[in-house]
Amino acid sequence: MYEPNHKPGHSAVIELSALLNDKHLKFTNDKQSDDDFYPSSSDKTFNVYSPKHKKWYHATLQFDSKDKVSQFSVWEGKSDDAE
Repeated sequence: MYEPNHKPGHSAVIELSALLNDKHLKFTNDKQSDDDFYPSSSDKTFNVYSPKHKKWYHATLQFDSKDKVSQFSVWEGKSDDAE
């Protein structure tokens, strides 16, 4: 949680990399492609692929009214459209 100081979307990317201990995370639906996603308030739930662990993760961000992240969560798994 980023309480009381909410942070921009890119801070969640940095936090996820540290949390999952992988600097090469792919924010995409295709684990073979380059990153094609940048968290914003229009995309609150997305897939993350960790090449280091060879696993998919779901991530969900909650944004405030100023388009800053107030909290996020991550868990193992992927949506049906992830390849």
